[in-house]
Amino acid sequence: MIYIYYGFCVLSVIFAWIAQKKNSKILYIFSTMLVCIIVGFRGINVGIDTEVYYTYIEWIQDGIFQTSDVGFYYFAKFLLYINDSAEFVVGIFSILTIVFIFARFWSLRDRLSLPLLQFVFMAFYLQLCMNIMRQFFSISIVFWATRFLEKKKYGIYVLLNVLAVSFHKSSIIGLVLLFIYYYISEKISIKKLIILFLSLCIVPVMAIVYMNKFLGDYSNYLSSSNVNLGLMIFLKLGVLILYIVTRHKALCAKKQECIFDKTIFLIYFIGLGITALGYFYTYVDRVGLLFMLFEPVCLARMSSKGINWKIFKAFTLLLSIFLIVVNYRSNGNGIFPYTWFFIK
Repeated sequence: MIYIYYGFCVLSVIFAWIAQKKNSKILYIFSTMLVCIIVGFRGINVGIDTEVYYTYIEWIQDGIFQTSDVGFYYFAKFLLYINDSAEFVVGIFSILTIVFIFARFWSLRDRLSLPLLQFVFMAFYLQLCMNIMRQFFSISIVFWATRFLEKKKYGIYVLLNVLAVSFHKSSIIGLVLLFIYYYISEKISIKKLIILFLSLCIVPVMAIVYMNKFLGDYSNYLSSSNVNLGLMIFLKLGVLILYIVTRHKALCAKKQECIFDKTIFLIYFIGLGITALGYFYTYVDRVGLLFMLFEPVCLARMSSKGINWKIFKAFTLLLSIFLIVVNYRSNGNGIFPYTWFFIK
């Protein structure tokens, strides 16, 4: 089954390449479906947390599961009404997560390489989204909703962000994206810069404190402290800083494309900062997962035509391959042995 897992991933990237070349939405839907099959048809033992979600859904079936994340509860109830099985509910949540993320990738096809976006995402985050299913579903909604921020439809984004929070409250951090998109895309005065700075500093702290103080389900984000410094975060920060230094003149321009660049790189920088806190608090890096979904976007942007683009593309590909090998050998996310739920 491991050959099916990696085979579907490779085929998905190939079809994404063809879909972008021919500008074919049908081919891209097929590319997306291949990954949806991987995550949606996985067995109960694929992923460290998958069995936990099966238990949650069984509790919902029995009427004994209680949660303040009302969106998750009622959507799961609705799905159980359609098909009274945990496999169906987990499958739909997982499939929709991929659909939201890949739909956002498709909207970037005129700017970035679709196959590279998918390859990086699958190397970095595909296995993770088969574990923390509920949070990934929630942040995938916000990630997809950022397309409305680019169109300056802020009200629609806020509504979708509220919807995402109803599935997992960590998505409240999505308010930071609203501030970033608004202040970078609009004319920026000194007053707005100050407000932006305070927003970027205060909102993440408020989100973490809110979860820690009022939400018992998330108190372990800060209660588990473990200093465990690693080199990966410093490597990523170093590459990001190197790119910004070599491209600072272009990034300072006021063209629409430069606004896009400044937005995604600021989001990614904040994500790396929050992730770095995970070296001191074991689970706090999960708060920054929404920002880290922009990592494939930023790496694909670095790998686009421009100064030293070949170096950045080589880095992106080598890092992705390295992570694929490490994840396979260590099986840290409990994905292997990979099986489908209907194969007992």
